Amino acid sequence: MAKNMIKYVLIDWDNTVWDFSANSALSLSECYVEFGLDSFFESDDDFATRYYAANDALWARYRAGEVSRHYLVEHRFYDTLMSVGISDMDLARRLNGAYLEYVEYKSELVPGAVDVVEYLRACGYVLVVVTNGFSDVQRRKLRNSGIQHLFDYTVLSEDAGALKPSREFFDYVFRHTGAVPGQSIVIGDDAESDISGAVKYGLKCVYFNRFGHPCPYPADYEISSLYQLKAIL
Repeated sequence: MAKNMIKYVLIDWDNTVWDFSANSALSLSECYVEFGLDSFFESDDDFATRYYAANDALWARYRAGEVSRHYLVEHRFYDTLMSVGISDMDLARRLNGAYLEYVEYKSELVPGAVDVVEYLRACGYVLVVVTNGFSDVQRRKLRNSGIQHLFDYTVLSEDAGALKPSREFFDYVFRHTGAVPGQSIVIGDDAESDISGAVKYGLKCVYFNRFGHPCPYPADYEISSLYQLKAIL
């Protein structure tokens, strides 16, 4: 069992602890109403679906080093608008500002997050948040979550100068926290960012399969509920 050797728990933030899906959906819906986007989109679900497609494509390009943070931020709503034939960068920028203001103050957590994080802390594990995303945004989300104090360290990709799943990111984690690779386990919901990086680095890992997506990488464990971590750690 992993619990016999593990001391450091490296846990992803978005959609592993902080419910990005719920918080983002609510924020996009608020933007949809505030900006009267029913003039352009069939529904708030249509708007959200197009936004996620544009945002995911841009994040893939950002991880590959093809576009800058500035380009991603400028274009995620612009590309969403362009998907329905609207070329309006000013509106895209205002949407982005409103979305960030809304989402940073949302505090919905993944079911079981508080109970399980408190359990892990009581067991004596050193808890480390390891997350991609922009540092200023992630810090506000962490601060407003109400549970930031339960974690010993937070490692953000912008501070590391590298994104998960790169080796450079995990190198930074171990330098910054003093964690030992052979005594560490990674927990995350993203097969590519979390699990592929852990596998390539030789780390034990838990794939949190919240949404029923198969993982192409050989995770040590797969769970569908955070509560299942209590049987592992």
